[in-house]
Amino acid sequence: ELFSNTGTSRKNILINGGFDVWQRATYFAATSGYFGPDQWFSAGAAAGFIAQRLASVGTEPFASKYYTRVQMASSNTNINQNIEHTGRYMADKYVTLSFWAKSDKPVNWKSKLISGTQTELASRDSYAGMEWTYNEITFPPFSYADWGNDVAKLYFGREFSEENARLDIAEVQLEIGSQATPFERLPIYETLLNCYRYCYVLTDDGSTTNFGIGTVEGTAIAAIGLGNFPVQMYSVPTVATNSGVSFYSPTTGSRGFSVTSNRSSTAQGALFVTITSAGASPGESCSLFNNGSGGKVTFEAKIV
Repeated sequence: ELFSNTGTSRKNILINGGFDVWQRATYFAATSGYFGPDQWFSAGAAAGFIAQRLASVGTEPFASKYYTRVQMASSNTNINQNIEHTGRYMADKYVTLSFWAKSDKPVNWKSKLISGTQTELASRDSYAGMEWTYNEITFPPFSYADWGNDVAKLYFGREFSEENARLDIAEVQLEIGSQATPFERLPIYETLLNCYRYCYVLTDDGSTTNFGIGTVEGTAIAAIGLGNFPVQMYSVPTVATNSGVSFYSPTTGSRGFSVTSNRSSTAQGALFVTITSAGASPGESCSLFNNGSGGKVTFEAKIV
């Protein structure tokens, strides 16, 4: 069965199960929350947690270009994916999870389905050996009421005593049915569109990029439009900018700024900003631009 949340149909209920899209970064350390590969997040102890994207070298038993490596220093660390529309598509149906895994030591760990009300619906043991191991797990049907609402969670977790275990994971697929089928490889633009519903990052393209343009409203206030999103976002997103983004107007030149008000919708990005040191001329055009230091504007519409 196929389903859609952005107008593209796919059989893998998970998004970015091949770890192709890493909008935030490709290496993270000591974090709890969304940590690298789009749609995946970490929970539990953050200390000693490291995640990174690794490229396949051609000798792996799978064909995907990338896989993810996580170093879990604490026994209660886990990685998860929140899933939209679970009750609608998965109610009263068997679902099967499949993936490749490898560790630096033989370990057992847990794969779980968790409802929208944070109730554990099913838990199964998984295995990672020192060579790539294929795992296939079929979960029994649950009713729409069991799912709790339209958001649920797939959980990969450490529940064993060994510390500092490294886990490599590839080609994670959750599909309707009682048997795994070959991993679905979507065109990259489809995976990007699915990811953009929840996270959309404007990035430095290696040149002086205008992330958005607008109008100065007062000597220290400006309204900036950041353009339309590629797809409608899951909810009104939060917005964050890093130190690589600066304000510019003809009167002020390049200046620092702070976000005064997020005026974004699910369809487009917009901000009011406070300009560092007043002096802009009301009515003049202005922009937020990449100042050459790896500028990023990140819109987040997380499933919670």
